[in-house]
Amino acid sequence: VPASGQIQEDTAGQVTINDDPTSNNTESNLPITATIFTGVPGPYHCRGGVMLKISIPPPPPSPSGTPILTAPQCIDMPSPAGCANFVANKVDGCEARLFAEPKCRMYVNTAVFVPEERVFGGLWRSLEVRCGVPAPEPDQVGQVP
Repeated sequence: VPASGQIQEDTAGQVTINDDPTSNNTESNLPITATIFTGVPGPYHCRGGVMLKISIPPPPPSPSGTPILTAPQCIDMPSPAGCANFVANKVDGCEARLFAEPKCRMYVNTAVFVPEERVFGGLWRSLEVRCGVPAPEPDQVGQVP
């Protein structure tokens, strides 16, 4: 139970755990990281050894408080990568565009950074990272452009 949480007894043997309603911290303060592995994805974790671990500074906030879109950074892998974890708070708006060739040529896929360790598989030789990408409007998700 978080320090700000409260426990209420509903009925005999039943409890409800409520977080502090005045708390506005909905996400933890996660560092922005990409961990690239030599192996392939397993059911829950990437296999193989860590090839590269990238730490990215958070995007600066705009006057309105939303992150400012950062310039993409191209990163070449020392060898082909097959699995990665891309971790950040959703409000940071970070994404990694994956490429089949070095120097960020031949686009393959886009991985969105999420606030949990989630396996992302594929085969790529370089990636381009940027943050501050605005989230799509919920009513536009899944719509044909």
